[in-house]
Amino acid sequence: MAQARAAKQERAGHVHGDAHGDAHGDAHGHSHRDSHRDTNDHTHDHTHSHSHSHTHSHRQLAACWSMCPEFEIIDRQVAKDVSVFEATEATQALGPGRLVIDPARAVKKFRRSAAGSYELAEDLRPPAVLLETTAHLLGLLRGGGAEQDAALYGFIRDRTRAVRTDLTLQGARDGRAVRIHELVVRYLIAAGHLLCEHPRALFSPQQNLEQLNGCLSALREMYKHVRAPAARVAEFHAYAILLALDRPSAATAVAALGPAVLAAPPVQAALDAVAAFQQ
Repeated sequence: MAQARAAKQERAGHVHGDAHGDAHGDAHGHSHRDSHRDTNDHTHDHTHSHSHSHTHSHRQLAACWSMCPEFEIIDRQVAKDVSVFEATEATQALGPGRLVIDPARAVKKFRRSAAGSYELAEDLRPPAVLLETTAHLLGLLRGGGAEQDAALYGFIRDRTRAVRTDLTLQGARDGRAVRIHELVVRYLIAAGHLLCEHPRALFSPQQNLEQLNGCLSALREMYKHVRAPAARVAEFHAYAILLALDRPSAATAVAALGPAVLAAPPVQAALDAVAAFQQ
């Protein structure tokens, strides 16, 4: 039992390490001014998800340089809507209703918006900030009990949905947007394994799978427009094939691949798994 848990924690550590390295190697390599310019220069791109499609006129400016907009921090403190993962160290043990939000740790919540809705620029985070936010979220991964693991999963799942929404509202589909989606896909896959034995009241495999499919679908669409390392492209296409293992869509996922990706070892391994499953 202890060895199995240690192995799971090691796999979670790999997810954290990837995010930390990418944020420092990419997001920190761009100034906030550059990231703002980059966000709004990609006016020729299309949004990465048809479920959140926006025309050129709907692309929004982003001017929030922190993980959480200032107004939301105030609003959620008043409403006592504060997660323990963003509370001050002095109040973390006090329990719900008594937590004080730490502006340096607060992360924008996911909010379902109506079609055609508009966010103020100061509430929208540019891609560089969103990559740093993703690294921060994955950096929270650590060992704990079943309830702690599930609570942290719920927090990360919600906040990464907000990250993806901010990208969509800007029509952002650059290398940083691609990397964010890659990291979230890896996290959701890892979470599906690490939490699979948790009570369903704490973790829903179906909801996790829905988020994974949506994030992976958006990522594969981005690969059509944004150059990414061949090894990573093959890795995530292989995940898509495996997720469609028992569905006709597996053939569709394969048909869309170019010869180089199709010949890559991860994709070939996924195809072998499909063939074995169908026998």
